[in-house]
Amino acid sequence: MLGAQGLGSNLVDGNTVTDNGRFGIEIKNPSGTGATSGPGSVVVSNNAVSRSLAAVDARDYAGIAVFRRSPDPLLNVDQPSGVAITDNEVSGYHRKLVGSTGDGLGIVVEGTNNTVTNNTVSGSDVGIQVQGGNTANTQSTDYFDRGDAATGSALVNRNSLTGNGVGLRNTGGAANLDATRNWWGNASGPANAANPSGTGNSVVGSVVFSPWLCDGTDTSAARGFQPNVSNTSPCGVGPITSNVTVSPAIIASGAMVVVTATEDETTTGGSNIASASYSIDGGAPVALSAADGAFDEVVEGVTGSFAAPAAGFHTVCVSGVDQPGNSGAPVCVALVVFDREGGFVTGGGSFDSPSGAYTPGNSSDPNFAGKAEFQIEAKYKKNKAAPQGEFQFKLKSANLNFKSTSEDVLVVSGNLAQVRGQGKVNGAGGYSYLVTVVDNDKHDLVRIQIWNTATNVVLYDSQPGAPDSAAPTTPVNDGNLKVHHEHSDD
Repeated sequence: MLGAQGLGSNLVDGNTVTDNGRFGIEIKNPSGTGATSGPGSVVVSNNAVSRSLAAVDARDYAGIAVFRRSPDPLLNVDQPSGVAITDNEVSGYHRKLVGSTGDGLGIVVEGTNNTVTNNTVSGSDVGIQVQGGNTANTQSTDYFDRGDAATGSALVNRNSLTGNGVGLRNTGGAANLDATRNWWGNASGPANAANPSGTGNSVVGSVVFSPWLCDGTDTSAARGFQPNVSNTSPCGVGPITSNVTVSPAIIASGAMVVVTATEDETTTGGSNIASASYSIDGGAPVALSAADGAFDEVVEGVTGSFAAPAAGFHTVCVSGVDQPGNSGAPVCVALVVFDREGGFVTGGGSFDSPSGAYTPGNSSDPNFAGKAEFQIEAKYKKNKAAPQGEFQFKLKSANLNFKSTSEDVLVVSGNLAQVRGQGKVNGAGGYSYLVTVVDNDKHDLVRIQIWNTATNVVLYDSQPGAPDSAAPTTPVNDGNLKVHHEHSDD
């Protein structure tokens, strides 16, 4: 087609072109609007263009070509523009095996305001090329030799580029060519220095190719390529879960717990959230609801509720799934469940406080170690919401004396008990504590943690560096710890 322009639409549609010389469909010196329909549009669509014969000419071959070629100023514009190439299938364009001075190009465009969308381009030396600034008929360059438009620009989106020597090449065209949301033949994306792990069809030149499509599934039997555009890179990565809360985080067994979280797909593909769920202690996932009533956005608040399980120290994990089916990594929080009828703890003794236990939150403080002594008692009493008792701790080498002022919660689970509360360090308030004990008859274990309530800066931890959920490992040298399972009413 030569000099496509005018008040009406110019359409090359529904053709099958096979093995007809160097070129399948040529659009020379067009002046289109860039639209895919309507007055003034120039559209190449729904064509099947292929070549199965070996090249015999040393020069370039091309399946669909839009270019400037010896325009007549009385009949044609000087520079080509505004062609929409969409929903075509192009394959099999290769250079001559021996003595070639050119390439086989699936689709090549030059000029401005062009679009190359929803095409399947495969099995060619170069799948798609955008070019500008060529000198016509010059051989042995990366340019399509017949064209000589001053510039080249195009939107190259939602195409399938597989089995080509080069997937997309920008040769002298505008910088940062938009080639996002294309399928490059592999979920790792195109091979390019900016994408070191990419193994798909390569990208050459100044091209923006991220995000790319994560799979090459064609959702339509019609010609061209109709992908799932919501499934974009980073591929195989589900939503990011954040703001996970369980409320209350310390609760009586059987009482209702509300779990909330945020699921966000903004940076992991941009598709809508499809679902979210929670699990308790690695159990079966339970569906959460969208806070606004429907899973139909890229960012969703999620919520649910459940009855608190048996007394103990539990982990509640939340994760989400996006529309393409990618699961995000779970984010977990602690849930402490107590039972007022579950028992109580008494005892005390001493242990060897290790190096680094005192003020691990401030490495510049002196490193005190040595014998530490403690006493613990906590139990639930009638008509009292919180447990009653006392905790005392001394580390003589550091002149550290802690005494509790209140107990917040007591949890008994098997031979393990945990007491959490508030207290004073050397007479100064504003500190919290957590004591975890294991009643092993003559081989009792203990862990003691003390921190600034306002700043969360740790003052003392007998297992420095261990997670809060870690079981005690410090042996009690003398004394005795007893986890009682009978209820005390006194």
